[in-house]
Amino acid sequence: MPFPRFPKKFGILSCECGTREPRLRQIVEGMGGTVVAEMKCKRMVDLGGRFRCEKPGVCPGQAESVLELRKSGAEMLLIGTCGD
Repeated sequence: MPFPRFPKKFGILSCECGTREPRLRQIVEGMGGTVVAEMKCKRMVDLGGRFRCEKPGVCPGQAESVLELRKSGAEMLLIGTCGD
């Protein structure tokens, strides 16, 4: 099934438990959009160059990240969460 067309500027918020950044970029591309900003879930921690979630399956609120993505020029947001 094809993606709906949204030729807009996207902000993406990736999560190690759910959808990761490469897949979110692929979805945005499939919708005809461009990624203008990317952030990682606030619960992701860097363990020697690899990211892991400190509380898998427990999705935190992301209000600050959403506001930051909007400030970066995102018109639409694509968020991969623990429930994806």
